[in-house]
Amino acid sequence: NTAPEALQAGEEAAKSLLSNLDEAFSPAKKPANVADADFQKQRAAVEAAAHNTLGWVAMQRKNNEEAEKQFTESLKVDPNNGQVSYWLGTVILAQKVPEKQAQALYHFARASSYRGPNALPDQARTQLDTYLQKVYTQYHGDQSGLAEIKQQAASQPFPPADFKIKSAAEIA
Repeated sequence: NTAPEALQAGEEAAKSLLSNLDEAFSPAKKPANVADADFQKQRAAVEAAAHNTLGWVAMQRKNNEEAEKQFTESLKVDPNNGQVSYWLGTVILAQKVPEKQAQALYHFARASSYRGPNALPDQARTQLDTYLQKVYTQYHGDQSGLAEIKQQAASQPFPPADFKIKSAAEIA
C-alpha cells in the first residue's frame, strides 16, 4: 500500500521498533526457553525488517539517498537478502550519480547471483540477470568482467572499498 497514510504508518512503526530495540531485546526480556543465539537472531530480524520498511518507504517517496542508507543498514544486519540487494541497486541507480553506478551494478549482480537463504526466486533472478547484462554493457561497453563481479557478489553483500568498473568512456 503506497497511500501516504500507509507509508506514514509504516515509517512510524519502523522507527518505533528501532528506537525500542535494545529495551525489547534486553537480556532480562529473553524467555528462559529461548537460546541466546536464537534471541539475537530474532533481534536481527526485527532490526532488518525495520530498516527494510524505512528503505521501502523512502524509495516510494523517491528519497533515494535515505533509501540507500536504510537498505545498506539492513544488509549490514542481514547480508543475505536478495530483494534488499535489488532495491539497493535500484535506488543507487536512480540517483544518477556517475561515481555510484558501479555500486548499483554490483548490487544487481548480488541480487541476481546470490542463491542462499532469502535469495530472489529463480525467475526473478533470471530476469534481473538479463537486465544486469544490458545495463552493464551500456555502462562498460561489453560484458567483460561481469562474470567475475557476479562470482564475487554471490558471496559478498557489499563490494570491496576499492571496487571500480570502468565506463566505456574511461576505456575509450
